[in-house]
Amino acid sequence: MASIRESVKYHEMKLFFIHQHFSTLNVQQMNDLVDIYQEILGRKDPKMNPMVSQFNTIKITLLIYMICWKIEERQIYTLITKCSVL
Repeated sequence: MASIRESVKYHEMKLFFIHQHFSTLNVQQMNDLVDIYQEILGRKDPKMNPMVSQFNTIKITLLIYMICWKIEERQIYTLITKCSVL
């Protein structure tokens, strides 16, 4: 997850990897993941924002939405409110 925060390079592949291993994440790791995405998407520099700088922004948006959906499916209420901000 640290590589997501540091670089937007190969962002889609990193997100896909997270989706494949989402069931192994604990609540703290999911919390860190949501915090990372709040930080990344809130950046002012467009070069560091994957929603602006990547080729397929719709795919990235859907992958982030799927992370939030999986959190809601597990009914982790503190993270659901954080996801609503995303």
